[in-house]
Amino acid sequence: MTLSNENSKHFIDLLYSTITRMSSNSANCKKALIGILTVLTALVQSKVLPITALVVAAVLVIAFYLIDSYYLYLEKNFRWMEGVFAESLLSDEKKASELLYDFDYGHYKQEKVKGKPIPSKEKNFGQALISFSTWPFYLAMMAIIACSFAVNWKEMKDAEQAQQAQQTEQTSYITYKEQDGETILI
Repeated sequence: MTLSNENSKHFIDLLYSTITRMSSNSANCKKALIGILTVLTALVQSKVLPITALVVAAVLVIAFYLIDSYYLYLEKNFRWMEGVFAESLLSDEKKASELLYDFDYGHYKQEKVKGKPIPSKEKNFGQALISFSTWPFYLAMMAIIACSFAVNWKEMKDAEQAQQAQQTEQTSYITYKEQDGETILI
């Protein structure tokens, strides 16, 4: 495909819109998780669901964390691709025409952006996992689940102890013995 200003602009627009879409997907992961956790913790607090539902919530947090990190990873890949293409437009038109409409990150392996080599896919995913835009949010969600679990666990244990005390009290007053026409409470 021949390289023209219109084709170059269109390709950069495609990359940019993909980056924007990945970013909004990442934000939507966080919004969806907040909604799901709100419902789950409310149902556990109101005793509609058992406390074990919070384990499901923790698994969901981990799943959403991985999905969110994946979207961030893809966003980073497309940012690197955009940077390589933009620099090649300025310095090497032949390379730019080869990269035009090429969305395969593997073809960008040996390239550099602003003098820095672009990272491998594995390194990009690792960086997405430890990114400040992912782990603090999901760590906070896990802390909320842990607090909810602790509160519910304590309430459950207190209720069990109160029920046992009440049963013990009731059973000690239930036994009656009649002796010589008199009722004796044992």
